[in-house]
Amino acid sequence: MKSNIEKFIQSLEADNYSPNTLSGYRKHLNLFAEIMNKAYAVTEVEKLSKEHVIGFIVYVNRLRRKKDREKLSPNTKSLIINRIKKYLEYLSGEEIIHKDYTYLFEDIKYAKRIPDNVLTERQLETVVRSINENTHIGFRDRTIVETFYGTGIRKNELLNLELYDISFEDHKIFIRQGKGKKDRIVPMGSNTENYLKEYIEKVRPILAGENTMQTKVFISAATGQLKPSGLEAMLYKYSKVTGIHFSAHSLRHTFATHMLRNGASIVYIQEILGHECLSTTEIYTKIYPADLKNVLKEYHPRYYLTGKIEEPKWRRRVEKIYLIKNLNMV
Repeated sequence: MKSNIEKFIQSLEADNYSPNTLSGYRKHLNLFAEIMNKAYAVTEVEKLSKEHVIGFIVYVNRLRRKKDREKLSPNTKSLIINRIKKYLEYLSGEEIIHKDYTYLFEDIKYAKRIPDNVLTERQLETVVRSINENTHIGFRDRTIVETFYGTGIRKNELLNLELYDISFEDHKIFIRQGKGKKDRIVPMGSNTENYLKEYIEKVRPILAGENTMQTKVFISAATGQLKPSGLEAMLYKYSKVTGIHFSAHSLRHTFATHMLRNGASIVYIQEILGHECLSTTEIYTKIYPADLKNVLKEYHPRYYLTGKIEEPKWRRRVEKIYLIKNLNMV
């Protein structure tokens, strides 16, 4: 089974899956192989049966995290199950196994977790005010937070930004090889653009020093390119100072939620975030469901709620005429 897992991983690598994604696949597929061996003494994929696959699905539903023994989140369960399904599709497609077990996954639905780490506008203001912009590192940190909140890009997308990916003339950021190895263009708001421009023109050259060959936007004076661990440590520092728990991903959630709350179309938010499926973006509609009424009220030409918002003048006029006619008949 191990050799087939490696062949499958190699096929994903050929499809330009990122190293992080490949690592996740390997981890969950090795878990699958381990359970097949321990629970059923199955070490060869040719011996897999319907009962074995169902047994693993049940195992995942009961699985708990090692660190705190809490149940896995629906998102994590869904991730594991989908990766095993893709592996079985590969085995069937390559005719390594002669039965297609993917139908066993069709009715498995996990409710997507509503993000619980969305910052309010006041909390976000507290975070940015805690950053000392009068230092070069502080101004870089403020620019990073503004870029996360102003564009909704992912952590790795921000870290991989090159200087030539930012167009101040077009007010856009080009995301190269984002999640799923897909390119996209993200617009810049004036606040994000102003911070990025000043950082690149005035602050970044000082941080770069003699390292003129470095082309990444966000850098560290000590190590050159800013690494994921350095970014996480930086965000954790301001989280601890303010007492507001947040991360790069929670700033992405915050961007999407605030956009939706202020009337942006869910389709546009999907495009900016780079979500492949609209269903992934729709989770944000559960955070502010009441706001959708206001969107409908504003954009639908025949929408009103009697007693809740003002009715159209033409309706009041018709009802007034109707009432006068009825009174004259009495």
